[in-house]
Amino acid sequence: MQVTIWITEHPYSQRVGMSLKMGFKNDGVLATPLDGSDEKINATDVHIGYGILRGMADVYRRIEKAGKHWFNVDLGYVDPGHFDGQYRIAYKNTQSLFDEKIQSEKCPKISPWKNGGDVALLCPPTDHTAAFFHIDDAAWIAAAEAKARQFGLTPKIRRKDDPENLEDALAQAGAVIAFNSSVAWKALQQGVPAFSDVRYSTVGSWHGNVDSMDALKKLERESLFRFMCANQLSLLDIQQGKLLPMLKRSLG
Repeated sequence: MQVTIWITEHPYSQRVGMSLKMGFKNDGVLATPLDGSDEKINATDVHIGYGILRGMADVYRRIEKAGKHWFNVDLGYVDPGHFDGQYRIAYKNTQSLFDEKIQSEKCPKISPWKNGGDVALLCPPTDHTAAFFHIDDAAWIAAAEAKARQFGLTPKIRRKDDPENLEDALAQAGAVIAFNSSVAWKALQQGVPAFSDVRYSTVGSWHGNVDSMDALKKLERESLFRFMCANQLSLLDIQQGKLLPMLKRSLG
């Protein structure tokens, strides 16, 4: 399977791209957003890159328009970290959509459900994420605030660069309402109910149309985390070619 690997000028993209090239060996074709011509996009049926910044969002849109397959690499769900941690890989999305049939033997420790506080942490999409998925920030916040009040909780906005320690924030939270923030799965792991976008997030695709905390608490969290572990790899795994079976699984 020949794959085009898209690399930007950012060090994270360069390092991940190098690992991808090693894993695909002669089947990996390098390209940058600056030479994202139709010729480059049509050169292979499968494309992969790191993140959605520095021109990658436009590249993915053009690949989608051309009817090609694309994968996005980003920091992992469990034990993430540059460059010795885990990286998640998602098909035509920034996060993988839940599939109960895909399960890893690995699963992190999951805390029992907590009684929680009287605050709902609202985690809106970042500006880049909102632009990529065409989300109106004000409308999203208004809907999230209404949902928090339905839960009987006081809404509290927490953006990506919030200076408050996340552990302290979750200790006071009765729930988390996110677009696709990692705060959602961190909350679930710590026993705090969390809701996320059904279309564009792993957590949301796991809980589906469930919209009450009591109903959420009846769902099996272990299957969610085993799924997430099954959709991430270390850079060493990627270099050793272990990404290819994952891609083929998504392509069917």
